[in-house]
Amino acid sequence: MGVPLAIPSPCLAASRRLPPMRTPFVLCLAATALVAQSGSRIDEPRLPSLAGSIAPAQLPRSNTSDRCAIDTEYKSADTVVAPFRQGNQPPVVKAGPDINIVITSSAHLAGAAEDDGLPGRMLAVHWNLLAGPGTATFTAATQPATDVSFSVAGSYTLELSAFDGDVTSSDTVVVTVQDLPVTLERTITSGNDDVEQGPVKVDRSSRFLEMGTDGAVSQVVGLRFQDVAIPRGAVIWSAHLQFTSERTATIPTQLRICGEASDNAAPFNPAHSILSRPATKAAVFWAPAAWRIVQEAGADQRSPNLKSIVQEITSRPGWSAGNSMVLEITGTGSRTATSYEKKPNAAAKLIVTYRQ
Repeated sequence: MGVPLAIPSPCLAASRRLPPMRTPFVLCLAATALVAQSGSRIDEPRLPSLAGSIAPAQLPRSNTSDRCAIDTEYKSADTVVAPFRQGNQPPVVKAGPDINIVITSSAHLAGAAEDDGLPGRMLAVHWNLLAGPGTATFTAATQPATDVSFSVAGSYTLELSAFDGDVTSSDTVVVTVQDLPVTLERTITSGNDDVEQGPVKVDRSSRFLEMGTDGAVSQVVGLRFQDVAIPRGAVIWSAHLQFTSERTATIPTQLRICGEASDNAAPFNPAHSILSRPATKAAVFWAPAAWRIVQEAGADQRSPNLKSIVQEITSRPGWSAGNSMVLEITGTGSRTATSYEKKPNAAAKLIVTYRQ
C-alpha cells in the first residue's frame, strides 16, 4: 500500500472515490514531535535534543503516538505507548534514629536500604565505625538491621552504606554509650559530724538528733559527710538521707533541707553557728510520715530526693572527689533520729546515685 508523501497535509485525503467493497486509504501518521524529530521507530523513541537538559526525575515514563488512516468514508485509529526507561538511581539509605544505651547493653540499629534494581547487581550493604573512643562490634555488619556493642563509654558515629554496583549511598547514626550508674553511700563517722544547735550553742555530743523543734525550741541539725567520692560535674540521678527513728512521733512536721555552698566543708565549730555557713540555692522540703516504730530505718525515715542540692555542690569549680559535704535541716514539728553517739551503725547515711 503506498503513501502519497507529496501531499503536505497531516491527514492525506483520497483524490477520488474508490469502488465499493474496497477500503483503500492513505495513512496519516500523527506522531509526537519528539518521535518525528528523532526519526526513531515508533516503539523505540529517542530524545537527542532533550537528554542533556532534563534531570532523570523529570523524564517521562512513556511516550504516546497516534496513528490514523482516513479515506472519504472511513477513519481508523490506533495508539502506541512506548515505555521510557530511566537511568540508574542511587540507593536510598537510612541509618535510623540516634540511640542512648548503657555500656552493658547493645544497641539495635534499625537501618534500611532500597534500590531501583539497576544496573542489575545485588545491593551490597555494610556498617562501619566512623568515630568513637573505642571499638564497635556488629552482630551482622552486612545487614541493614543489626545489633552493636561497644568497648567503652562515649559517643560513637556509625555509617550504613549501600553499593548497587555503580553508585554508593550512605547515612550515619550516633550512639551514646553511658557508664553504669554508681551508688555511693556515706555514713556519719564521727560524733563531731552530726550536731544540733539550739538558741545558745552547737551540741556535738547529743545522743539524739531532734529535727524541727525540741519542745518549744527550734533546732538546726547539721550533718557532715566525709570522703564524698563523687567526681566534679557528675550527673546526679538521686540523693537521699536515711535516718533511723529514735522515738515515735505522729505530729505534723515540715522540714527544710539545704546544703553548704562550699568546695570542702570544714568540721563543725561549737563557737560558730551552723546557719553562718553559706547555703546552697537549692533546697528541698520534707513532710515526713508518722514514725511509729523505734529503731526503724525504712521509707518513712528517708528524705525526698536531694539531687538538686548535691548536684549544685559537686558542680562547683573547686569541688573534688573525696571532699566533705554538709547538709542542714530546719523546720517545725518533730522527728527524732539516732545519732552517732547513741549507735554508730544507725547514724544518718547519705545515699547518692550518679553517672560520670
